[in-house]
Amino acid sequence: MLEVISFDKVLKKTSKLDTKKFSKFWISLTNPTKEELREIKQEFNIHKTTINNFSTKKRPKIEKFDNYNSIIIYDVKLEDNKLKTEPVHIILSKNFLITITQEPIKVIENLKKDKETLEEVINKNPEFLLHAIAEEILNNYFLTLEENDRELNLIESKVLKNVEPSILEKLFMIKRELIKIRRITYPQREIISNLLSNSNIDKEVSAYLRDLHENIILAIDLIDDQRERINSILEVHLSVTSNKLNEVMKVLTVIATILMPATLIASIYGMNFKFMPELGWKYGYLFALSLIIIVIILALVILKRKKWI
Repeated sequence: MLEVISFDKVLKKTSKLDTKKFSKFWISLTNPTKEELREIKQEFNIHKTTINNFSTKKRPKIEKFDNYNSIIIYDVKLEDNKLKTEPVHIILSKNFLITITQEPIKVIENLKKDKETLEEVINKNPEFLLHAIAEEILNNYFLTLEENDRELNLIESKVLKNVEPSILEKLFMIKRELIKIRRITYPQREIISNLLSNSNIDKEVSAYLRDLHENIILAIDLIDDQRERINSILEVHLSVTSNKLNEVMKVLTVIATILMPATLIASIYGMNFKFMPELGWKYGYLFALSLIIIVIILALVILKRKKWI
């Protein structure tokens, strides 16, 4: 679906690619057809490699051409408790901005409906619109990281008590999400830095882009902090599990130590030999049983004195 939004004195929207009557405009393409892409390519002299990028998932990047910049950034959203990343292809020129997505992006759809925000960029450079889109997308990153932070707080409160397999599964899921976000956040920092290094960029929008760059760095710091928290939680889990195992082994060792002398005595008196001490003695069984009890009590006293139990 193709939609053209002009930034003239009056906000105009159209589904026809008739841009000659507009001085500044935004073209939004959602799941574009080959004909629409061909029309965009011919109308704005877009390079073939830029068009080819639309059909595949590329890492976030910026490419400079004679009459435009080709930019790829990623939006994130939680879908069925799974993190989904969606590329947003942007063509930035002096008088226009083109966004191309394979499916509707909530940030872009909301921006189309937000007349107040759109009016703020009327008669301004398309970089302002780029900043508005990138800033809203970055806010989604922070929302995801905040949700992760709440989950990690919950897991930290449980890990010292009892770690269930479901909790560990959730922990590794968060770790995978952080790897995904980190993979797309780091290059986007370089994209903004690249735009800021452009001497032709508007001074007013450069201030906004610097603020966006700082927020991206903040997001990266939060990602790294959460990854460290996950590693710390895993270390605590391993420590707790090891301590519990040691306690179990300690109890089993104490039981084995106590029963070992009794087992030895019972083994001796259980031998099937004709000539054995106390074999014909009336109190032989009582003597053996008493001896076992005395040995067990003696073992308990020794272990207690050594503070093993």
